[in-house]
Amino acid sequence: MKPILLALSLLIVNGSALAQEENFAPPAGIDGRPVISAAQWEPLRAILPRLFSSLLPEAEPSGRKALKTIRENLGMSEPSRDALAKQIDETLRATGPLKAFDLVGVRSLPRGERLYRLAYLTYGAGGPAFWEATVYRSETGWKVLDLSVGTEKIFEMAQGYR
Repeated sequence: MKPILLALSLLIVNGSALAQEENFAPPAGIDGRPVISAAQWEPLRAILPRLFSSLLPEAEPSGRKALKTIRENLGMSEPSRDALAKQIDETLRATGPLKAFDLVGVRSLPRGERLYRLAYLTYGAGGPAFWEATVYRSETGWKVLDLSVGTEKIFEMAQGYR
């Protein structure tokens, strides 16, 4: 109930809200079983949507501001963060500010319970973008080790996710 109220509050206050998967259950693999446990998925699933919400038109979106919203979850060097901020800004120039997003899927390494790859699609007035994040469950919580975004070869990039 709380996620629905939050989405409605954002809609009323901002006049827009990001689309989000309605099913908050962990993503399932090809065999139908969860790729990640519910206990691990709960804190992880909010990280990138938090970044996406800072890229709405009302938020005066920028890569640097967006990364600040997830700074406690970033496990990247400062030069990598700067390069990523520029990559986000370039993508926003092509797509425009975000209007919605969808989780494409999650992949894990065999027998992995700490290292995952998440994929999202975001949608702007100028077109979609594909986001991939490598995340690691450390002793202090989830860390984004790598994040990339682009507007080219989206279908090819999405292959292998479920």
